[in-house]
Amino acid sequence: MSTRSTYVLKPRARPVRWGRIFLFAILLLLALAAAHVLTGFYQDQQLKNQIEWLRRQGEPMLAEDFTARQVAVADEDNAALALYWAAQSMDVWSEAADKLWWVYFELPFSDEEMGVLSAGLQANREPLQRLREAREKRGVNWQVEFNRPLMFFEVGRFEGHADLAGLARADVLVMHQMGRESEALERARDLLMMVRVLSEAGINKSADSAKHRMISAADVIQQIAVDLRIGQSMSEAKPAEVRKLIEELLDEKRPAQMQRLAVRWQRAEAVDLLRCAAEGIPFPDEKKSREDWYFAMGAKPWLLWDARLLLEHWNEAVKLSDESGDAASFQIAAQQGTAAQRQIEEHPKRHLMADFSIKWWRESVLWHWEVAAERRMAALALAIRWYAVEHGGQLPLGLEQLVPEYLPAMPSDPFAGGGRKFGYVANCEGPIIYSVGSNGKDDGGSDQVLRMTLYAGRWDREDAVVPLKRPYREHFPVTSPYRVINGVEMRVR
Repeated sequence: MSTRSTYVLKPRARPVRWGRIFLFAILLLLALAAAHVLTGFYQDQQLKNQIEWLRRQGEPMLAEDFTARQVAVADEDNAALALYWAAQSMDVWSEAADKLWWVYFELPFSDEEMGVLSAGLQANREPLQRLREAREKRGVNWQVEFNRPLMFFEVGRFEGHADLAGLARADVLVMHQMGRESEALERARDLLMMVRVLSEAGINKSADSAKHRMISAADVIQQIAVDLRIGQSMSEAKPAEVRKLIEELLDEKRPAQMQRLAVRWQRAEAVDLLRCAAEGIPFPDEKKSREDWYFAMGAKPWLLWDARLLLEHWNEAVKLSDESGDAASFQIAAQQGTAAQRQIEEHPKRHLMADFSIKWWRESVLWHWEVAAERRMAALALAIRWYAVEHGGQLPLGLEQLVPEYLPAMPSDPFAGGGRKFGYVANCEGPIIYSVGSNGKDDGGSDQVLRMTLYAGRWDREDAVVPLKRPYREHFPVTSPYRVINGVEMRVR
């Protein structure tokens, strides 16, 4: 029997077409690159269109918009320039000037503290005189050069004002303790002038500085109002001078304008920073590198997407800030955040740059209202003292007794809402005025700490309380407030 071999034909294996695969990969990469470029171009055009629409509405968004706001002023009538030179003329090297900052600025001062403060002030009579002269000038032009990124504009004009304000603050307190009340009030008005001039710059740096100076001014006015001597003698504060200072403290137009400009600067600054990153524009004093270009090309669509989200966020934030008549209504309106903010917070890793830029926007607006409350409480403290002087030391039973003789109108507590007035306790042992504070709840003037911080200030407590009677203060020898801790010199008091 013969056997027959069976052959099975196997299919022939096809050769791998590496050429086609490579071509497909190249085409896919080119398609992705084209999509990347087109997406970046689309995001850029959309952002430019949104910015141009805002500019047509009169909203500042670019460096040239802020430059155009600066009105030409002759140097001899420029209060900003006079303020700058007053700050630059301060003595910061002599021993007497240095020791002035060792004293805690709270009344009453001991004899040793008065000696240290008087010596420090004597060493700085020139900047104080220049500060007074600046008050006589009517024009304001900070001559700021706005470049990109907007965040890094030239800040030299705004340096030194904290020290100048501290010097004026010390002078107010020393004049008051020496019984030279009229001079103390005039120096307090110099501080208010600093606030006005700084607020005219219309940028966040100057607005923050103006708010700090306003808090300094309100603090010293609240301190001296406790036992201010008011009368017609040479050294006493004249009723007309007290009235003028109260009117300046209750001027709401300038602070509102400053807040409007500051929040718009924050919007322009945040959007411009991401646009500069997408365009590869380096920080000042840095040369444009190849790495900047690579980063800009690779991240441009995402950066511009974040910039558009930030613009949407700040447009809504600006609207909330403008339309809120007090802190209470703003807190309610901003409680849920903006629509863009919620989108960013849902995907924080996808929007890293935008997420970082929106962290503290509510706090910056609320700070404006804290400063407003401090300013209004300073005016109330002056009016209450004026009333007491003219009524044999008797405090008013209610704040409504101050209107219209001592106050042009009753100021409202911005944190209480609904136009409600500040709290007032006419207890002869410890009379106080107070705001309901950041929790919006009237705790009867409680100064219990609401949230623990390294230093619990007035606005970290249940109510923000201003005493109308001088609290006891223990005095210590005047020594340097600096200590070397772990090899680092730190201020400990």
